[in-house]
Amino acid sequence: AEPLLAKELPRALDLCRKHEVPNFHFSTNAMALTTKIMEKIIDVQMPLLTISCDGGTKETFERVRTPAKWDRLMAAFDLIAETKKRTGSPFPRLSMTAVLMRCNIKEMPGLIRLARDKGVEDMNFVHMAVMGGLGIEDETLLNDPKLCNEMLAEMDATAKAVGMNTCMPMAIPETIHDTPDADLDA
Repeated sequence: AEPLLAKELPRALDLCRKHEVPNFHFSTNAMALTTKIMEKIIDVQMPLLTISCDGGTKETFERVRTPAKWDRLMAAFDLIAETKKRTGSPFPRLSMTAVLMRCNIKEMPGLIRLARDKGVEDMNFVHMAVMGGLGIEDETLLNDPKLCNEMLAEMDATAKAVGMNTCMPMAIPETIHDTPDADLDA
């Protein structure tokens, strides 16, 4: 699921350009981004590159995205900016996706500012999918809708202040836990 680890990625990018695929892109954690791949992305004029980042600090990012390293992520953003500047290319446009959890939501306004400083133009925020048995069920913001909604409002204000385009989930009804379980079965 990590495209940068695919040996045939350069060929796939060449084929997209050769066959004039109008909108091709991929999402990556950017840990394996190299100058060679970045130059290929620019050479084929890939319109969009999405970076996944689930923390606004080194500590949270490395805890959530083990074994990813924050310094490597920051270096990847620098590589993208340097390569685009050196080649004079507006492509790829940068976007970021972040999974919202109790452990990281308070960092999201700071991540929005950091991402904007690193050249990200669009951010997509999604709630963590709850899958039982992983031991992280307490991370869902369904457990704390008030915190979630307060932070979504702050994130929206931050995004507007720094000129970041965002796609955010809807607020969670703060009465979500007020309904008796019996009513849910009806």
